[in-house]
Amino acid sequence: MLEQRISGLKGLKAEPKCFTMDERFVPEPVNCLLLTFEGAKSGKSAAEIARKLEASTPPILAILEGDKIGIVMDVLNDGEVAYIGDRLVELMSR
Repeated sequence: MLEQRISGLKGLKAEPKCFTMDERFVPEPVNCLLLTFEGAKSGKSAAEIARKLEASTPPILAILEGDKIGIVMDVLNDGEVAYIGDRLVELMSR
């Protein structure tokens, strides 16, 4: 649902991944969405968007790793996923 909501955002690539207990991103089993920011295309950085997500009300905590942020999805309900998608669209559109 989140991947579909943010598809088409310029300079943002979404990739299903697994965030492990030892804090690594691996291919499977999928439990999160890893977002790669192409700053030249989007005009946004992963760090900037992660800070703004965390400053949201309610806050959205993302895992920042270089030019990527991870959103762990397996603990979220549909309303929370929709809220995150809306915030990402809003922040990427500014």
